Amino acid sequence: MLKKCNEYKQFFIACLFILLNNAHATPLRKLISESENIIVGLVIKTETIKGHYHNSKATIKIDTIVKGEIKKSTIEVYFCSKGLYSPPCEYLTLSQNVLLFLNKSDSIYSLKSHFGVISLDNKTKVLYLEQVGRYLKIEKQKKNKLQIIEWLISGISLSTEFSYLCNDLFEYKNDLTPEQKQVLLRIFYNSDTIFRSSFFQNNNPYLVLDYFQIASIIGRTYSIEITAFLLQKLNESTSSYLTRNIMKEIYFINKSKKLKELLTQYDKIQFYNNSDSIEEESKLIVKKFSSLIDNVK
Repeated sequence: MLKKCNEYKQFFIACLFILLNNAHATPLRKLISESENIIVGLVIKTETIKGHYHNSKATIKIDTIVKGEIKKSTIEVYFCSKGLYSPPCEYLTLSQNVLLFLNKSDSIYSLKSHFGVISLDNKTKVLYLEQVGRYLKIEKQKKNKLQIIEWLISGISLSTEFSYLCNDLFEYKNDLTPEQKQVLLRIFYNSDTIFRSSFFQNNNPYLVLDYFQIASIIGRTYSIEITAFLLQKLNESTSSYLTRNIMKEIYFINKSKKLKELLTQYDKIQFYNNSDSIEEESKLIVKKFSSLIDNVK
């Protein structure tokens, strides 16, 4: 059981590291606006560079120029493949199809920091070309808040590939119309598969956090509906990590002191209880947490 507790702690640290990277990641709309060049291409060569700030270089065969002008069919792109402040998605590997957001200085192309690389397959290539293209049109039309909100919601509703746009939408939570909130509620309900344990274990484990943002955005408007949905997922959860985040979101919506106390107790059990009773005690806390929901609505 001590091993299980240590594994949970290690997983939490890994999640925290990625969440910190995500917290400072440049939103897609800003990547589009601030990048001098945006291209889709194939990585045909990679190499390590000594004595350079960017310690790696990739040769890219250009497939599509989305933004800017590049006259060559192949370009060299510099990037950082090591270090604490290099997000995992900045890595470029041989034979990788990618969407690149680039800076250019003295004829040298480098990746836009923080999520300047998105790996593509045939399906996601079409999705991203459409989504990026739509935003470029918004920019030409002197973008306004309403257009940006609609662009974000349409992306989120289009594919789980754009689930991370929920984080960007949080900035506009006070500007949403009742109709837009209803659309987000439907998306939240339709995202049910991400809460299933098999999906959670076999796919990107951080995807669920993106959809939790919808609960944070419209949870006060639809507190009863979203709380009921999350409660169902809480009772189905087989993951301590997922359970903890569902409880946190329910507390955020309802702001109950008793729920917060139980959430704190759950954390203490998970992190500081090294006995064989950790699973049993955790289930007891979740049961108490669930039983309190009807009393705080």
